[in-house]
Amino acid sequence: MALFNCARESREDENGSEKRYLEAYNQAYYNGSLAPTASGLYYIEQIPGTGTIKPQDAQFAFIQYTEFTMNGNVVNTTDSTWSRQLGIYADSIYYGPKITGIGLGGTYAGLEEVLKNMTAGGEAKFIMPSWLSGIYNDQNRQRQSPVIIHVKMTEPVPDIEQWQTDTLEHFRDKHFPGLDSISYNFYCTVNATDTANVSDTLDILYVGYLLDGFVFDTNIADTAVKYRIYNRDRTYAPITIIKSSEAAFTDENLSEISFVEGFKKALSHMADGDKAHAFFSFQNGYGTEEQGSRIPAFSQLCFYIELKIRRYNSE
Repeated sequence: MALFNCARESREDENGSEKRYLEAYNQAYYNGSLAPTASGLYYIEQIPGTGTIKPQDAQFAFIQYTEFTMNGNVVNTTDSTWSRQLGIYADSIYYGPKITGIGLGGTYAGLEEVLKNMTAGGEAKFIMPSWLSGIYNDQNRQRQSPVIIHVKMTEPVPDIEQWQTDTLEHFRDKHFPGLDSISYNFYCTVNATDTANVSDTLDILYVGYLLDGFVFDTNIADTAVKYRIYNRDRTYAPITIIKSSEAAFTDENLSEISFVEGFKKALSHMADGDKAHAFFSFQNGYGTEEQGSRIPAFSQLCFYIELKIRRYNSE
């Protein structure tokens, strides 16, 4: 109990020092006009949204944001305009709204507090103290510095499964009208029986993109150049794999190359010479985790795939 009390008192002392710093900052830059919330946030600016739905715990929201240090340097941003101005823009980085969960431990506690009071189209710029960063605990302390965040809410998502189904159907209606799903939240423009045999060699060309058209990967050189993601250190050629069992496509019978589940499902519905588009839910993609700077968390994916099968001859 004594150790716990010491840890709590130490944290309260550090918070007290930071509170004095934040109030001095408030006086210096805003003439003391900012009033802290009960939790310690300082709102610099609030612009009401046009919507009526405010995301709550266990719900989600699409947001765009820029995070600054207290002296105004950009730490992180989803805004391509800011990135261009700072000279850090790259075509290989995805800029656009990203989905974040509320009360699920995936983002700053202070940001969640702000989002719960926002609707679609709303904006807020605020100072977030370190104790609302959600980074530390009493046993493993990783204290952050206070930061300034500018956030815009583009869309609240009360029901992520319904949102996902609606989004995939809208994508289908726009690009492939009349196409039926093969399974729940999985679409493919071809639907052949698995025609690859054991020991057959498969040559695969592909383009992977998000549903808004952002291309995040391809093994076709001309496509990489077109979308300005060409990497001179990479070899652009078909992926060559050998099917090693009669089972449906899995990591085990696709040699040592790992594909997301939706990609493997698509291969199992393709015949020799097929050219197909497959698009599917985030559960069939990379799930709830972002993949570097190209694929945000909860991303539905679409792949264009070309398949050639070289038959195994046992004679």
